[in-house]
Amino acid sequence: MNQYSDLQHFSLTPDSSQAALESTLAKLLVPGNIMDSRLKAYCNRLQDRFKLFCSTCPAPEWHKGLIVTPEIRCQSEIYLPLAEIQTVFRYLLLRSCRYKPFLPAVPIFSALSWADALERIEPFPFRFNPARIIADVAENQLLRTTFLASLFIPKRYGGGGDRYPLQKIFLNEWLSGRSRQKLSLLDAACGSGEGVYGLEEMLAETGCDPDSTTVHGCTVEPLELAAAAHGWLPHDSERGAALKNMIEKVSP
Repeated sequence: MNQYSDLQHFSLTPDSSQAALESTLAKLLVPGNIMDSRLKAYCNRLQDRFKLFCSTCPAPEWHKGLIVTPEIRCQSEIYLPLAEIQTVFRYLLLRSCRYKPFLPAVPIFSALSWADALERIEPFPFRFNPARIIADVAENQLLRTTFLASLFIPKRYGGGGDRYPLQKIFLNEWLSGRSRQKLSLLDAACGSGEGVYGLEEMLAETGCDPDSTTVHGCTVEPLELAAAAHGWLPHDSERGAALKNMIEKVSP
């Protein structure tokens, strides 16, 4: 297993350059092929399970958009028990990260069945067979990096700096009377950082002196912090491009 890094005080400065992103990811993620004998044994076991499922289960093969009925969920649990799949994914994720990831955030660990879990992973999955997904992700670093981003910075978390319009109105009014004060603002649970950059823009619009104000964002997930600092959203290119534009506006 990996020696986990102490990321309690891990901090980043906004920088949309490729070099900065690569430096951050090197601190967070394990490179190369991470398949080992234990993971291979897990995959072989899941492959046997999947073969049994395919030869026994009369339900249609899962695909994106399939309505998961109680029957499909039950058959999935009989032949592809989610608990077994979770065990393998837990090992895969711990092998992938240099820090200890917050697994409850991953839909695989809160779903009712494997079929339900697949519906909540964006833009993956690209296969229904869990053994194949795990093997592909373990052996291909680029694919794994995108997969990890899709798990820990999912589209369902939303994004954008205008998600809370009433909060924006309140902050605008609050800041307008404090343009001459020294301010330090914190966006707690900042996610991928759009709200942080929205605060920066708001400070400029209300006439606050940029030299006497600071804006910080914090989150428990290091990959979210990487997204916020570098505009890194490999699974959501449109949102990633918008985030990079926000970063470049405030970067020195």
